Amino acid sequence: MNFVERLTKELEDSGMFPDQAAEVMKRFLAEESHTTMGQRVYEPTDNYPNGVYNVLWVLCKAVALKYIDETCPRAWFRPVFLGPKEFAEWKANALRPKEGSESCVQA
Repeated sequence: MNFVERLTKELEDSGMFPDQAAEVMKRFLAEESHTTMGQRVYEPTDNYPNGVYNVLWVLCKAVALKYIDETCPRAWFRPVFLGPKEFAEWKANALRPKEGSESCVQA
């Protein structure tokens, strides 16, 4: 499996539909953040240390989050693409009762 295939699978495994993952990959490949990889993104990932994939995944997640915010900001899978700090903030807000509603937690 090459980097493009593996990243696409990771996007789909994270909740995106195939057409959404394909669009994110199209945008990702157009980004200049990974140009040093060039055509190597089509080589098997086994030829490289896991760290190379991990860096590409972090960059791809940033592109995915931008795509989500532009096209489907309320997507259920959006939190999957957040960084640790953003996820903690999202979680704190998501679990906070809405103003004017009763809490499910009883004292």
